[in-house]
Amino acid sequence: MEGFSAHEAPGWAALAEGLVLLAAALGLGSVTSRLRLGPTVGSIVAGALLGPHGLHLVGDVPGLDSVTELGVTLLLFAIGLEFPWRVLRSLGRGPLLGGGGQIIFTGLIGYGISSAFGVSTGTALAVGAVLALSSTASVLRTLSGRTETDTVHGRLTVSVLILQDLALVPLLLLVTAMGQAGSPATFAVAIGSSVGLTLVLVAVLMILARVVMPRVLAATSSLAHRELAILLALVTAIGAAYFAHRLGLSPALGSFLAGMLLADSPFAMQLRSDVEALKAIFLALFFVSIGFLFDGAWVVQHPVQVAIATAGVLVLKALAASAALMVFGAPRRASFAAGICLAQIGEFSYVLALQASIFGLFSPDIMALAVAALVLTLAATPLLVALGARVSLPAATAAPGESGQDMLTPHRLVVVGFGPAGAAAATEARRSGRETVVIELNPRLVAQARSEGFEVHLGDATHPEVLRHAKVGRAAAVAVTVPDHRAAARIIQLVRTLSPGILVVARSRFQLHTASLYAAGADHVVDEEHEIGAMLTRVLCENQ
Repeated sequence: MEGFSAHEAPGWAALAEGLVLLAAALGLGSVTSRLRLGPTVGSIVAGALLGPHGLHLVGDVPGLDSVTELGVTLLLFAIGLEFPWRVLRSLGRGPLLGGGGQIIFTGLIGYGISSAFGVSTGTALAVGAVLALSSTASVLRTLSGRTETDTVHGRLTVSVLILQDLALVPLLLLVTAMGQAGSPATFAVAIGSSVGLTLVLVAVLMILARVVMPRVLAATSSLAHRELAILLALVTAIGAAYFAHRLGLSPALGSFLAGMLLADSPFAMQLRSDVEALKAIFLALFFVSIGFLFDGAWVVQHPVQVAIATAGVLVLKALAASAALMVFGAPRRASFAAGICLAQIGEFSYVLALQASIFGLFSPDIMALAVAALVLTLAATPLLVALGARVSLPAATAAPGESGQDMLTPHRLVVVGFGPAGAAAATEARRSGRETVVIELNPRLVAQARSEGFEVHLGDATHPEVLRHAKVGRAAAVAVTVPDHRAAARIIQLVRTLSPGILVVARSRFQLHTASLYAAGADHVVDEEHEIGAMLTRVLCENQ
């Protein structure tokens, strides 16, 4: 493979090696998924096998580092889009305090243990920061796959993960300041400078997210064009990362903040949907890059240290998270279950460890140990979530109304499209007392629906994420009123996948498309040509 890369220009060599890595992640991810370990483990194994500490089948191509860094930047932007401030406010006081307590408890434990081994204060603080965070990507994917995000322990786990993701900002500032600091006065200046520059970054991003971008989107109707919306997401994420870099901050911090600030915009749902497919690629590249740093030879030479570190992380994090949640009022059994789910260290820990390594806070041995513990605890995530479910089972069954699946709302109707047909359907449904939700892509129609008092989700319903955010799984029925029969068929198929038993009614503009909508899974199709013919016949007969 090195010979293969040696005869290529750097750009093509990076592309070729990226292709090899993605293919390996695909193959090994399929294997680990069948073993119920999840595709994340396959991506890490691909990086470990093909990278510099493995078979070295992937050469040292500078462009490949840029690709993986781009993957990290766009991944953090996509994760930031998932957590608008209103989600944070909706968690409630208990989960917020419990999540914050978990971060502080775990960080202090990591700091104390590291200090006992004689490392510097900066290194000990960086170790505590790395240990404080869990894997949002792996835990949420596993909980969703097991339909446990709406259980008691699932909601506690998600609330702590949200707090951890938000904590990335101050923790990155802390690690950066410790890397630049010498005396206490120098540290204070460094942390003050980092905070000040972060506030400048937030102010600029807020102006762009709240003032500039909505006007540009409304003026150009770019959300109607997939390529423009995706380019918007890429320009925003990379631009924020570059601006943060120019300010002397972490590029990851810039892209994450950009995602969070855009998450509250009316266009957030469609942006999330547009980057969802790209997010899978970013995740694969991100975890492959973690695999690059996994030094199997070092692990074999230091088995005792790796075993103690891995076991210590799992036990101490589970206990710290459980204790923090119980202290702030969460049920005991659910707290233990959530603590077990959160016991690994995750992708943001890797970002912090890299930052600590860049500033010299982590020696090569500490970095190798941190990566080994990260990889091994990440691999254990499916087992941890399964164990958490077993621990929480009696509490979950005892709590009335709790379920691993969305609770069906009998009078909830989702109307896709707010043209004349959709507006009429939504109005009649609301008049009959049904809870009516509208999905619409056109900003003008979105504004009209909101002015009439409907709950509206701006987005393209041919994307499953848009349907999920509109909670189609909780609806009793869906009315698909979009005029394009291909889009309507795609929406019907997605609705059937997300909620097999739901009632689906669709509109067909032309009779020749009616059969395809039934084939897609519609229960009833209103054929406009047939209905118009019937109305014309009735009017003619009544006036004879």
